[in-house]
Amino acid sequence: MNYKDYNDYELLSYVEEHNEDAKEFLLKKYEPYIQHMAYQLYHNCVYKDRIELGDLIQEGMVGLNRSIETYQPNTNVLFYTYAKTCIDHQMYSYLVQVGRQKNKLFNESVSLETLLETHENLENIILSDHRETPEEQLISRETEKEIFETLKKQLSDMELEIFELKLTGLNYKEISEFLEKDSKVVDNTLQRIKNKLKKIIREVESQE
Repeated sequence: MNYKDYNDYELLSYVEEHNEDAKEFLLKKYEPYIQHMAYQLYHNCVYKDRIELGDLIQEGMVGLNRSIETYQPNTNVLFYTYAKTCIDHQMYSYLVQVGRQKNKLFNESVSLETLLETHENLENIILSDHRETPEEQLISRETEKEIFETLKKQLSDMELEIFELKLTGLNYKEISEFLEKDSKVVDNTLQRIKNKLKKIIREVESQE
């Protein structure tokens, strides 16, 4: 039986009849997308030294398997769209969970400089405009930790959640899809976070 001749919906009907070969074909069909997404998320993740690419791929496969088992064909949503959403959510959730478990989002292991250089919504935040020498431009790890501990206390639950997702390497559109919030809301929230971080940095500098 050549499953390449069947579309997703026909394959899903076979899966409902407990056809393991049809299910395996669907899993293989979407595996390239999973590998592509996993690579992107791994490459952009600030704390990628704490995760494995293979783990991300496995999480994506879990999401795909869930989409196969829970998809309702009588809806107006294409299976591709549904599967992609389940895959993305599973991997995003994994990254957030790892970040929380390892407690690496707000401690000395996450460099402020790295965050500012890596993410477009934060990269324009500068530590100082008036410092002239390289030595003066450096900020100690203790100060970095102080800044992020202060920031953490000032963020609302939603701001913290969005910031955590931002640190995984997602852009505001991807975050809005994950949280099912309007992209403008997410963008505005990131701007508030940016302004809070700027203010904290200025206050720390004024005390030096």
